[in-house]
Amino acid sequence: MARLFIFILVSGGLSVAEPCLAKTTRIAVVLKAEGNAFYDSIIDGIQERAVKDDLKISLHYGEDEDDWQSQVSFLSNNLESFDAVVLVPNRSDKFEEVLKKLKEANKPVVVVDTPLTKGNEYILTTISSDNKLGGRLAGVFMSNQLRVEPSEEQCIVHFSGNPEAQTHEDRNVGFLEVFKKEHPSIKIYTYKALSNYDLARSLALENMKQIQKCYGVFAGSDTMILGVLDAFESNNLREPPILIGYDAILEVQRKILESKITASVQQSPADMGRVAVDSIRSALSGTPVEKQQIIRPQLAVRKFQLDLLEEKELAIVSPKVQ
Repeated sequence: MARLFIFILVSGGLSVAEPCLAKTTRIAVVLKAEGNAFYDSIIDGIQERAVKDDLKISLHYGEDEDDWQSQVSFLSNNLESFDAVVLVPNRSDKFEEVLKKLKEANKPVVVVDTPLTKGNEYILTTISSDNKLGGRLAGVFMSNQLRVEPSEEQCIVHFSGNPEAQTHEDRNVGFLEVFKKEHPSIKIYTYKALSNYDLARSLALENMKQIQKCYGVFAGSDTMILGVLDAFESNNLREPPILIGYDAILEVQRKILESKITASVQQSPADMGRVAVDSIRSALSGTPVEKQQIIRPQLAVRKFQLDLLEEKELAIVSPKVQ
């Protein structure tokens, strides 16, 4: 069965031809990589709207979270297969040429999660979280926690996602700004794990002795913090006092309630998916769409730890019962 694709790239000022709304709209959803619960939640939000609005959704994944080439290739070579696009780009600066082609073909694009640094003039809108604020929330929480947890060495560990993606760059900046201000002399060990579970686990195993000496670990995605946790648990070692992830996926929420992971930044990815489809529908019906749509992050923590956070943006973890 042939797949139908609808791509949403978030941008402003996109002009589209007047469509025939009686026909089924085909949306190609281009995602970073498979096996990530955060992107699965985006899909859940998209599919919820698709059922309601009789849309045809087709998915395309990169091989990993640095594989922007296959994303560009798919968009370039399948123009006749979709009417619109939802794009979660693996890089922020590699899509300008193909986005121009999509605009010329009257294919509205909504960019989700990872803002672009080039090509924004060709997209309909960008739907993203305030990742710098998310990094700050993690930094404030860990900074406050440092005042009550002992450590062998004055250091923390940072697992970064793809630094070429604006999403992860913003998270890194927000987190590190807090520590440069609050703990200017603390040593920070950074490992680039590309939001990959196996790579984060491998790096944690290779650097286990150093990580054990530090206060805690902040990872820019939950897949990485789960990989770090598994490195410790599989060797029957006690994890650092503070483990903070990013995305607050269901598995991590459970780990927080079990006191295995300390906290995680919550982004509401399903809402991003819903807003993406709503934006496409508005554009195709001639209704103006905001160029940039920001969803504010919160911090998922256990209730007894709330006094360790000075920000008001937080959420108490409450996993779904399945």
